[in-house]
Amino acid sequence: MVANNYLDEGWPHKEVIELIALGFTGKLLQWWNNCLTEESKENIKKAVQKEEEGLPIFDERLGRGIHDGVNTLIYTIIKQFVGKPSNITSRIYDQLSNLRCRTLGDNRWYEDVFTTRVMHKSDCNSPFWKEKFINGLPRLFGEKVKETLCNPLGVIDYDNQTYSDISSTIHSEGMKMCRDFKIQSQAKETKEVVSSSHPPQDAITFKYKGKDVLATPFRIPSGEEKLVKKVIKQNNYTNQCLGVIGK
Repeated sequence: MVANNYLDEGWPHKEVIELIALGFTGKLLQWWNNCLTEESKENIKKAVQKEEEGLPIFDERLGRGIHDGVNTLIYTIIKQFVGKPSNITSRIYDQLSNLRCRTLGDNRWYEDVFTTRVMHKSDCNSPFWKEKFINGLPRLFGEKVKETLCNPLGVIDYDNQTYSDISSTIHSEGMKMCRDFKIQSQAKETKEVVSSSHPPQDAITFKYKGKDVLATPFRIPSGEEKLVKKVIKQNNYTNQCLGVIGK
């Protein structure tokens, strides 16, 4: 944060806060100008660090309390526009518990939202949240990801798995699934084309120039069946049609 740079250079908290306030815009600017009283602004600028009992922390080396105006300003803004930190933590827990990735197309959004929210939790690296991260995926796909992450004993070592590791596995399994779907789709299309190029084995009748034309399937003479090792089952409709058309 730029404020820390100014503080490191020895700028007083009061001047740093005034400099930050100059950059306020929109709702934040209206809050600073209209909502806060001059007394409240001065209290923020002169704020000092306090103990849990509420007593100021005195720096004997400096002979005064330790200034904490910048942090007080940030806390005041968060409390005004977001709420108490305890309420934020509670809301994050509810959001993560109900967050779901309905389809694989939502995966990027799901990962961004989950990892952003979970980092606000003090126990973000616990196995509970990492497993919850996977459980929020579509059920069958999530089971596939778990199978990939399992060690030879069938156990997932969440302690040694980062969110980045899990995301990489999700992306890898997603790519495999897409390739499998593409191959299956191509195989289905090929099967349909092959089926359409080999008409049924029964004879059919069609009209040509007002005449009924009978097209019979190709048959191998019974005496030659034993001599043929491989028979391509293809009907002779085209030749029969050409014969009729050529007359």
